[in-house]
Amino acid sequence: MKEAVARGAKVHTGAKYDGQIYYPTILTNVPLDAAIANEETFGPVVVVEVVDTPEEALAAANRTMYGLTSSILAGNTYKAFEMAPKVLTGVVNVNSPTVNDEIHAPMGGVRDSGWGRTGPHPRARLEAGSWPEDRVSEDPGGTMRSSPSP
Repeated sequence: MKEAVARGAKVHTGAKYDGQIYYPTILTNVPLDAAIANEETFGPVVVVEVVDTPEEALAAANRTMYGLTSSILAGNTYKAFEMAPKVLTGVVNVNSPTVNDEIHAPMGGVRDSGWGRTGPHPRARLEAGSWPEDRVSEDPGGTMRSSPSP
């Protein structure tokens, strides 16, 4: 977070500690190559990146090599469900936060977020275009859950 702010990112809220508590933080104008824009934070931090098209949104979502869980928040739910299978994460939520995902249960992240789902060389498989085919199901809460094919 400090690196991004030093390089021009804007803090809208948070970015401070109170004992062992780190306040929820919202950042914008984060350089695309800043660590916080490309690594899993495992903290209450969101990097907001403004995009103009669904294609730009997919490129932004798939830019990192992490893929545990994600959310698409959209006014057009149908378009969001069209985009969901193109987001390279283990779980894609549509108009629903990731907060209710059962991350402690086996669900399978992808790429550098999931051992076993894509094997020990996920980057090479992704670059070679041999991404595993997944079954996708929709639950009543609007969450796309994908699971490895049998």
